[in-house]
Amino acid sequence: MDLKIRRAATGLRLLGSGQSSLRNARTVQDEMGQLMGDSRAAFEEVSPGGLPACYALPPERAAAGVILYLHGGGYTLGSLAYAKGIGSWLACSAGVKTLCIAYRLAPEHPHPAALEDSLHAYRFLLEQGYAPGRILLCGDAAGGGLCFALCLRLKDLNLPQPGGVIAISPWVDLTLSGPSYEKHRYKDPVLDKEVLRCCVEYYAKGQDPPLPYISPLYGNLEGLPPSLLFVGGNELFFNEIYIMHKALVLSGVYSRIHIARNMWNSYMLYGGAEAERARRLLASFVQERLNGCAAAGK
Repeated sequence: MDLKIRRAATGLRLLGSGQSSLRNARTVQDEMGQLMGDSRAAFEEVSPGGLPACYALPPERAAAGVILYLHGGGYTLGSLAYAKGIGSWLACSAGVKTLCIAYRLAPEHPHPAALEDSLHAYRFLLEQGYAPGRILLCGDAAGGGLCFALCLRLKDLNLPQPGGVIAISPWVDLTLSGPSYEKHRYKDPVLDKEVLRCCVEYYAKGQDPPLPYISPLYGNLEGLPPSLLFVGGNELFFNEIYIMHKALVLSGVYSRIHIARNMWNSYMLYGGAEAERARRLLASFVQERLNGCAAAGK
């Protein structure tokens, strides 16, 4: 677990040291994905809309359906190698086939590139014959925020919503204004506010960070699918995630939040007792949503 934390922190701090280190930061991020991967998974290459992608296939399936996994990395880090690592963990944890994609990254491809690629992947699953209710979205950190941004985009396009969202420490407010950015500054071993500021500059690239497709916390959340949010009690994103949960509930959306005391950003990917507990909650939510869909004949 300690090695994984060091890898995550190293990758982000390399990013924060300048453009020349971006390639090194991405290499470290990919290595971290391999550390977190589950060797039991098999892979099947696909190319939705020309995107680098693959299915992660669990050894045993607990429910019919598919998860679309959107990786973290501040919208600047994470190749298919990283997505496959976390996606294999997700597929084996949930017992569900998982589509892992490598969306385009900033600064080479700022917003809305990642959102457009995520939309292509969702349309691909619909074209493959998956009913919307049998598609779940899951993302960590930036990928978690991207899941909610995708739901807002689907609503604006009058496209059907997925069956649910699993958001692991989602980054939903890129204004970096929550009090936990200062309160937990020295408690979260993975994230750093100045590095996140660099990510915002790369990704938003002159656009207003409070735009809902960039910071979904500021969007109209009515009509979004049932959601499960995970947050560490010591992470930088704590306040915005808690507010997001409350905003979903006030908008009439079914939302559950799991707060892990003294844990950090995306803690459930790093192993340990709290991570195992969160993994079981994730698996239960997945089966609840997909098996409930089956019972309803969707």
